[in-house]
Amino acid sequence: VYRESWFCLGESECEAKGRGRRSWLDGFLRRIPGVPSPWRALIGKDIRLFFRDPVQWSQFLMFFGILAIYFTNLRALSYDALDLHLKNVVYLLNVASLLVCLASLAGRFAFPMFSLEGNRFWLVGLSPLTFEAILAEKFWLSATANFLITASLTILSSNMLQVGPVLAWVGFFAAAAASLTLSALAVGMGAILPDFRTDNPVKTVSSFSGTLAFILEFVYVLMLIAVLALVVKDAAVRPDLLSLITYPPALAKLAFMLALSLAFGWIPLAIA
Repeated sequence: VYRESWFCLGESECEAKGRGRRSWLDGFLRRIPGVPSPWRALIGKDIRLFFRDPVQWSQFLMFFGILAIYFTNLRALSYDALDLHLKNVVYLLNVASLLVCLASLAGRFAFPMFSLEGNRFWLVGLSPLTFEAILAEKFWLSATANFLITASLTILSSNMLQVGPVLAWVGFFAAAAASLTLSALAVGMGAILPDFRTDNPVKTVSSFSGTLAFILEFVYVLMLIAVLALVVKDAAVRPDLLSLITYPPALAKLAFMLALSLAFGWIPLAIA
């Protein structure tokens, strides 16, 4: 009842044909184990809102599509034939560019998720979910999407450059941490400072709260890249992952990356 009421709100009619077109997404979400039924309704709603706006998904496709084309053609550019030091530098720059794009898109898409509810937010409040559960649903939806795309591109970059397994794991760790942290930061700031007066995500992102979230995201990314560069330097001379994590300076840098991610991600969600 809740899901159908939300979809019908603001529409002139709710045709059975339209509901049939939505059934494939509902069936897919039902096949995901461990997802509560109220979560499935909200996840389906957020996904539909995203794909109904061509401006949103076209920007998403453009940013990550360009990176995917570039990573796929790394061997055509002969980057895999570079010496070890230059190859590591290229890999670091690839991961850095991916994290910068992720920060931009987290602010663009994850931050306005609460504000896009607009004057219909009261209807979301009628769902059998607490505010904390709604916050968690939006965080995990954003984090899962960001992680799948970022991790895939990071693995693609390491394979095309043929970097060592230690360096590949370091890049994967940084991409996973950034995906979770940037999603938490964007969703948390969007919940702390929502703007229900507009349903235009561009206006929401360009507001004071959106600008503040954008600045915090880039501060985090710049700090993460700086520490990642030091870890890459250590990983380049380590034969395996065990030797890296048992090397005290490298372990301290990895721990700092984790603490940095927890601070930037957990605090906004806790305040919200």
